[in-house]
Amino acid sequence: MKDSHILQFVSMLLGILSIILPYIVLSFARSAIDGIIYLIALGVALLVSIVGIILAAVSIKKARDYGDNKAKGIVGLITSIVGTLSCLIVLAIIGSIIAIAMSY
Repeated sequence: MKDSHILQFVSMLLGILSIILPYIVLSFARSAIDGIIYLIALGVALLVSIVGIILAAVSIKKARDYGDNKAKGIVGLITSIVGTLSCLIVLAIIGSIIAIAMSY
């Protein structure tokens, strides 16, 4: 029972972190080396969001088995999915910008 609450909370935190991490790092990017650090931060945010999705799914299943409230798990799942999608969209935009710049 208690571990489902912990998993729900952690998945929610990971989802929120995966949404805000790329924008925090982007606000500090000033040079090309910062661009590389930004790409690494995007990769880390993508990984964090995938872990958040997995933890949210496990916590929702455990909450359902125990008959507990699964609201935080659902919020963790939604925020992790939004974090994943935003990271993928930003990576696609950066990739297309690099491809256009390389063609000139």
